[in-house]
Amino acid sequence: MAPIAEVSKSPVPQEAFDQFPGRWIALRDGEIIADAATDDELRQDDRVESTDALFRVPEASTHFYRTRPV
Repeated sequence: MAPIAEVSKSPVPQEAFDQFPGRWIALRDGEIIADAATDDELRQDDRVESTDALFRVPEASTHFYRTRPV
């Protein structure tokens, strides 16, 4: 029997699913710093620091991330 995948909480804040579907966002300390159409565009934004986490907000309304066992 295959192992069951664990469901984890999305690192993307809930409001991003409504405000930025299909776009890239930069997160710092759980706060959205900037958004852009592409990750390259987002990296070029002066507000984005190299230590910020970048995510593409899903367009679908699944709102979960699945982790695979290693």
